[in-house]
Amino acid sequence: MGSRREFMTTAAAVLSGLGLLSQPLLASKALVVAETVAKLPKSTPRVEAFAAAAGSEFTVHDPSGQVRLTLHTVTAGAQAAEFNSFSLLFKGHPAQHLADDIYRVSHPRLGELEVFLSQIHRPGVTQSYEAVFSSRKVAV
Repeated sequence: MGSRREFMTTAAAVLSGLGLLSQPLLASKALVVAETVAKLPKSTPRVEAFAAAAGSEFTVHDPSGQVRLTLHTVTAGAQAAEFNSFSLLFKGHPAQHLADDIYRVSHPRLGELEVFLSQIHRPGVTQSYEAVFSSRKVAV
């Protein structure tokens, strides 16, 4: 079997050839999204693990350096029949700004994972960021 990149390139070409990605720009964007999804961790820590880490510091690895954020709140989301969801609210120093993007985030107990962080625009003395997780429930 080939690499993920080969698979994604072939899939984008096939979809484009079928007219499902009729514009080259859409095909290239689909490839970027597919490659990003392929890089996501196979398992994400559960809500309980994040709840136990509330109040602790996480390191966000940004191309311009490291940014430290504190996990402020862990909120369980609406539970659907097939999915679990929860969100994390991080707070950071007001002078540090992160654009909405996928970042490598590390924590001493939870290890490293890639997370999409979205800035929440709220007035105050700190920067706030949210990460939302949703995963398919596993049958036991």
